Amino acid sequence: MGLKKFMIGFFALFTIGFALIVSGCQRQTDSQSNGTLSSVEQAQFQKATDQYQVTLIPDTPPLETKAETYVLQVKDAKTGQPVTAETVDVKVIMPMSGGSPMVAPTTVTKGTQPGEYQVKTEFTMAGDWTVQVTPSESAEAISMTVPVQDS
Repeated sequence: MGLKKFMIGFFALFTIGFALIVSGCQRQTDSQSNGTLSSVEQAQFQKATDQYQVTLIPDTPPLETKAETYVLQVKDAKTGQPVTAETVDVKVIMPMSGGSPMVAPTTVTKGTQPGEYQVKTEFTMAGDWTVQVTPSESAEAISMTVPVQDS
């Protein structure tokens, strides 16, 4: 009788442990689709608001402390259609504790596809940078955080 209770208890703990592991893996997958780095999505970063969906696609992931080129795709959040703004304002900022934020030099040119923009940014230090994107017809800035590694 004692061995039977032990086996039932062991099986119950094993089942609960397995369920927790599977649940943790699902949560990690879910968080990756909400604007964080995902190898499945080829290192894309996404941020959606009520009005826009912005995707940042590095040319050569991961982003590093050097001049980096990447594509920004801007779409209407409701229709999924590209936003045809003539320009987008892009600011790349690293918040600094106790002082003014560091602003990275950034240039933006219109891409070859509707809703796409080529961006070149000089990342001067490793850490989490905030990319703020504002389409020309909007007052709303879409912000996302992207990690930058030492090159």
